[in-house]
Amino acid sequence: MENQNPNLPPPPPNYGNPYQQAPGGYQQHMGGTMGMQIDHPKASTINTLGLVGIILTFLIGIIGLILNIVNLAISAGVMREIRENPGKYSEASIKKIKTGRTCSIVGLSIQGALILLIIVIVIAAN
Repeated sequence: MENQNPNLPPPPPNYGNPYQQAPGGYQQHMGGTMGMQIDHPKASTINTLGLVGIILTFLIGIIGLILNIVNLAISAGVMREIRENPGKYSEASIKKIKTGRTCSIVGLSIQGALILLIIVIVIAAN
C-alpha cells in the first residue's frame, strides 16, 4: 500500500510477528533470563543432604533415615519444578540434584538391608 498523501511520512517497515518462531528452529527470547541457564538454589543442599544421609546411615541410623526421607521429599519437588521449566536450570545443577536423590535412595536401601539383617539375626538367635 503506497502513501496516498505526499505530506505524510512513509509507513514503518513490516518487521513481522515478534512471537513467531525464528528461522532455523531457534526461539527468540522476549525477556526472562535471555536464554541463560541458572543453577537451582537447592541443588547443592540436596547433594549435600544425600551424601550426609549415606554417612549417617552407618553412624546414627535413625537420623540418616530421617535425613534421607526429607531429602527425597525436597528433591521430588525440585524435580517437578525443573520439569515445569525446561531449559531454565543448568545441566550441572540438575546433575547435583539427581546425585543427591540417588544418594538418598542408596542410603534408604542400605538401611532397609541392615534392618532385614537384624531381623534375620534375631530370628536365628531364638
